[in-house]
Amino acid sequence: YNIVKYYFDLMVERKDALLMKNLTINQTELKKAYEFLSHFELYPGRKYSNEETKYILPDANIYKRDNELLVEINDDILPHLTVTAYMNKIAREVKRKKNLDEQKKYIVEKVGSAKKFIKTIKHRKRSLFRLILAIVKEQDEFFFKGPKFLKPLTMKVVAEEIGLSESTISRLASSKYIQTEWGIHEIKYFFSSSSSRTGDADAQSSESIREIIKEIILSEKNGKITDQKISDILENRGIKIARRTVSKYRKILNILPSGKRGL
Repeated sequence: YNIVKYYFDLMVERKDALLMKNLTINQTELKKAYEFLSHFELYPGRKYSNEETKYILPDANIYKRDNELLVEINDDILPHLTVTAYMNKIAREVKRKKNLDEQKKYIVEKVGSAKKFIKTIKHRKRSLFRLILAIVKEQDEFFFKGPKFLKPLTMKVVAEEIGLSESTISRLASSKYIQTEWGIHEIKYFFSSSSSRTGDADAQSSESIREIIKEIILSEKNGKITDQKISDILENRGIKIARRTVSKYRKILNILPSGKRGL
């Protein structure tokens, strides 16, 4: 209680020596206190939230089979749309007549609008399929090996490859998701900026570098590795980025600084 009320900042900053001195306790007692506090909910109000849980339905699934990648569009998201044979028949019969009253014009107009809408949906589905195929082609190493192998890719490159405009690609990618072996990812996840490697060699996506940083931190026994040390390790691997960039990527990953990790 006293740690949380009076010395919370010291706990977060892991100034254990100062904590023990102020509370007149030893290392064993402090460890027990930390163990006790670790079981509490960081956001106590969360369990009382009445916000509706939003579930993500992937628009496509990517499978590996016999060393090949298969793309499957999820047809369950949208129902199969069609104009009934009965309405089609009425529209055709009405259309043959020269003089149409308002009711007949209404039928012809609405059937025509429905067909245009269905055609638009089908075209969008085909375009989405082409977009995902292009992503799979460009990011094949990601789908085979994982997030560390994500390459830098722009919408412009994909737009030129499949013959669509960048704005169309952006609209297609908006709020669309792909189920992969490595989890569900928004399509925009696969469009990533790059970070140049030493010697002007291949570029590597910022997303893949963040994955490598996370792997480096998790591989350390005590998790206390500094941002500068991570920067040095990356440089030895041929990825040259500054310490402040490592710090920025670590914050995106929601990982605390080295001095505050371990609680």
